Amino acid sequence: MTTDLLRRFKVGHRLRLLIIIFSLGLLAYGFWSFRTLNQLKVGGPIFQRIESSQILVSDVLPPPAYIIESYLVCLQLTTAVDGMKQGVLIDRLKKLEQDYQQRHEFWLKANLEDALADALLKQAYAPALAFYGLASKEFLPALYLNDRPRMERALAQMTRHYENHRAAIDKVVVMAKERAALDEEKARAQIDHATKLQLAILFGTLAAAIAVSALIRRSILSPLRQAVHIARSVAAGDFQIQDTEPYADEAGQLLAALREMSDGLHTSMVALECEEINSRQAKEMLERLIDTASVMVVGVDSHGCVSIFNTAAEEGTGYQRSEVMGKKWAQLPLLPVPAVWQMRTFSDIAADVPQSQTQDILTKAGERRMIAWRNSVQSATQDSRVALISFGLDATERIRAEEAMLEAKRLAEAANQSKSDFLANMSHEIRTPMNAVLGMTGLALRTELTPKQRNYLEKANTAAQGLLGIINDVLDFSKIEAGKLHFEQRNFSLEHALEHLAAVSVLKAQDKGLELLFDVAPEVPTELVGDELRLGQVLLNLMNNAIKFTHQGEIRLRVKCLEKSAQSAMLRFEVQDTGIGISPEQIAKLFTAFVQADSSTTRQYGGTGLGLTITRRLVEMMEGKVWVESEVGVGSRFFFTARLGLQAQQKDNTPAENPALRKLRVLVVDDNGSAREILSGIIDSLHLQVHSVADGASAIAELQSAQQLGHPYHLVLMDWQMPGMDGVETIRRIRSNEGISETLATVMVTAYSRDDLIEKASDVRIDGILEKPVNPSAVLNTISLALGHTRQIASPPLRRATYEAMAAQLRGAHVLLVEDNEVNQELATEILTEAGLTVDLASDGAQAVDKVAKNAYDAVLMDWQMPVMDGFEATRRIRSDPRFADLPILAMTANAMAGDREKCLAVGMNDHISKPIVVELLLETLLRWMRPGRVNATQTTPSVAAAPTAANAQPLPDLPGVDVRGALQRLRGNQAQYRRLLDRFTQGHAHTVQDIRSAMNRDDFDSAHRLAHTLKGLAANIGADSLVQAAQALENALKQGASSNAYALVGSLVQPLELLHRAIAALPSMETPPPHGTDLAQPLTAQDRAALQAQLRTMAELLGQDDSAAAKLVAPLTALLQGRVTASALNRWADLVRQYEFEGALEALQVLEGELDKHDGDTPLEKGPAAP
Repeated sequence: MTTDLLRRFKVGHRLRLLIIIFSLGLLAYGFWSFRTLNQLKVGGPIFQRIESSQILVSDVLPPPAYIIESYLVCLQLTTAVDGMKQGVLIDRLKKLEQDYQQRHEFWLKANLEDALADALLKQAYAPALAFYGLASKEFLPALYLNDRPRMERALAQMTRHYENHRAAIDKVVVMAKERAALDEEKARAQIDHATKLQLAILFGTLAAAIAVSALIRRSILSPLRQAVHIARSVAAGDFQIQDTEPYADEAGQLLAALREMSDGLHTSMVALECEEINSRQAKEMLERLIDTASVMVVGVDSHGCVSIFNTAAEEGTGYQRSEVMGKKWAQLPLLPVPAVWQMRTFSDIAADVPQSQTQDILTKAGERRMIAWRNSVQSATQDSRVALISFGLDATERIRAEEAMLEAKRLAEAANQSKSDFLANMSHEIRTPMNAVLGMTGLALRTELTPKQRNYLEKANTAAQGLLGIINDVLDFSKIEAGKLHFEQRNFSLEHALEHLAAVSVLKAQDKGLELLFDVAPEVPTELVGDELRLGQVLLNLMNNAIKFTHQGEIRLRVKCLEKSAQSAMLRFEVQDTGIGISPEQIAKLFTAFVQADSSTTRQYGGTGLGLTITRRLVEMMEGKVWVESEVGVGSRFFFTARLGLQAQQKDNTPAENPALRKLRVLVVDDNGSAREILSGIIDSLHLQVHSVADGASAIAELQSAQQLGHPYHLVLMDWQMPGMDGVETIRRIRSNEGISETLATVMVTAYSRDDLIEKASDVRIDGILEKPVNPSAVLNTISLALGHTRQIASPPLRRATYEAMAAQLRGAHVLLVEDNEVNQELATEILTEAGLTVDLASDGAQAVDKVAKNAYDAVLMDWQMPVMDGFEATRRIRSDPRFADLPILAMTANAMAGDREKCLAVGMNDHISKPIVVELLLETLLRWMRPGRVNATQTTPSVAAAPTAANAQPLPDLPGVDVRGALQRLRGNQAQYRRLLDRFTQGHAHTVQDIRSAMNRDDFDSAHRLAHTLKGLAANIGADSLVQAAQALENALKQGASSNAYALVGSLVQPLELLHRAIAALPSMETPPPHGTDLAQPLTAQDRAALQAQLRTMAELLGQDDSAAAKLVAPLTALLQGRVTASALNRWADLVRQYEFEGALEALQVLEGELDKHDGDTPLEKGPAAP
């Protein structure tokens, strides 16, 4: 009955009940234990009673001691005769009385029983109180009076009170001991009772727990036995389970789960039998598929033994299945074998097996085949029958074909690379003759020609320009393909780049009657960092295309800023034309190399089809993209974007406003709507009042109307070429119209020839000319000049700076020339001195470093290859000093190989000037890098003699292997200077071949390389091209050290050098006096004479000290003395200095000074050519 009741509860509830019963028993046992211990513990009631009795017994004994001691003190007082001793005893008596009173007060506060309280506080206290009362009232007064009888009487009474007190105290002690004994007996009885009760609780709890546990055990074990029975039946395969009594507890749930498991197992067993049949059938099918597969299938077990070997494997290897099954694959004669099969343990198989690999096998017949294997690990357990399976395909023929194709591709790429490298490196050699053709035809066109000759030369010049453009495109494309096209990161001005673009494009546009318009948004930054040359190349390509395919209308360039950060900006350029347009089909192949939009285009317009391909590549290298929008018959719009860096300092794009112009009214007259829009926008940005009209008649009407209304215009910007009434005729009518103010300023705006305009308007007052395309600065400057100077413009300014203009800007600059070769020193010094610069010389890099540290220079011209210290190391040391971080350092070298410029920039140089020196290029490069603040424009330099020109000098004959004309052109026709270069060359290089051979014989290839490099540079200066090529080949060979080619190339220098020396020696003397009355020197100013005297003193000091530096001053001093002293005396002095005969040179210098003193008025003397 009880068991059935328990089964209604879950096992957890039953166990909880057992725990509760046992816990309650323990709580009861603990409660009674705590209570008993609490009674007996220190501080409990029983303990307090016992303790109180013990304290009382121990405490009541001192009171008699107080009385006895007090009594003894009184006896001592009766015998004490010393007054001091009496005082001490009296104090002691009072102290004993006080202590007794304090102890009495303590027991008054104690909670004593009535009997004890009465005995202790009343019966014992009264005698003690009487004792001390007699002592203070009778005994001590008698003592003070020395009344012995009185003292004795008082002492007798005190003795009686003491005895009564002692009797009461003894009674209290007996009572306290009795009470303590009773308390102890009572405590013992309580402990015995509590112990018995605790034992009863403990045994009762245990009995209840045992009983409940037995019941719980029975309620749990019964269903568990049934569960075991069910499990054993299922294990035996008997799934027919009888229904059992349902239980609501966990055991019932277990029985239910077992019945469900039995049913599930029965179902699974049936399904498993079906799956086993299917698996057996699938395995048989797989084995048939593997055996009949066309690929080789090989499997190995976990021990590396072959467990699968299909028919294809038999055919591919030549081995039968029986020969390899069960054997380790690594031990089979199929070598070399796949590395993945060379395993011995399962860990080898389970390692990182490659999914695929191609390796050779050796067939039984001895044939080597290449098999492409795909591997797969099949099992992750030890002793697996198939641990790894590999599928092999015989790829021998395919791989051999691929290898042959790759080799062919490699050879083709190598050939293409060689072609590209050749074209990239040959760019100079290809362009040079074309430039010569263009230069010579250009010079010829400036001479007097018959119409037929001019026609021939103009056509030849046009054809040469077209051919040069094609060559440039091909070479640029080849450089791009060869990876040799590098972008520079240099500061440049967008305004300067657009001006250059206009200068190049405007003449082509004018020839076709097209207007060229530039529209730059105000937000576009102008101070940029990037490759100005490549950006200009892209713009020029697009501009040339637009001009080529446009027959009427306009070409418009727009520039906008798409995004901008602190470091860079993304600019969008748009070139819009009104040309023939492009169809969508043609746009699709527009940027493909060597392909034009239409094959007929090539025949009609020419070209290579490379321009837009190069443009696309260049734009991509600038992190941009290029695209086109076009409509056939309407025109095209080419867009490209470019990311360019920003300089730290940016100029305001809006020109500085002139306050005097703020209230001016300006009328813009132009038939081109785009031109009116751009020009009006610029004027509006200058805060001027602007209005525009489209033709001359409207302009006259607008001017008359404004004059009548009292708001006249102050300035008219008039386009020249307009339909109906052109700009010149309009201005002519405006000037003759009495209804228009005579103070009206007029500026002609033209997209055509300025010279033609001036000639056309020779009879009309024009206050200024503004050339299209316009920019804000040009507009403001032209307006300011027109309103400030109302005179007719006589001559146009040149777009390109002439030699004189560049020399004027550089005049007064102080430069350091670092060059070890005296001929190159003389040549460069004379060129720079003639341009008005002051030149210091250094023969090697070490001297350059020292001079830069001690002097202030505007620029340094640095050679590369020099003794002691080369130009690279010198530049590094100069740049290491923060003071010279901005000092322009320009490389000057005969090297012109690809990558030379990059080498310069890498070590800290600013630019590269190739030898032979081209005067204009040298000055232009100096102007590019020398800041305006560096050059003192007001500083004057001593006047120099004008260089002999072709008009007043005897023409030089042709020299074998020498381009005399080219050399003279680089020297601006200075034949005297060229003759000096020739003479210096023969003097300095008579033994060069022997010197190179001697250096090579002692294995000093660095010196031999430097000698060849110097010979190449000097030969380039005089135009000896064949000798330059031979020296260049030798220089390249010497870079490799002791090569047989280098020794052979030394001999190739002998013949051209001998021929050149003989030809120079045979030249006629230049001692021919100039025509009578010709002055070669201008009078010296006082400042010039002082500078000349300073240089003469310096030369005298150097000669007196036998200092070889005197030779470096020959060239500049000769240029100053030429025409002011006799030529024979000047030549003798110069020769003596160069031959290091300093004593004779000093005497010759004194002769020159005497001639100068004799002609103090600077009157030209006997003239003759200067010493070389």
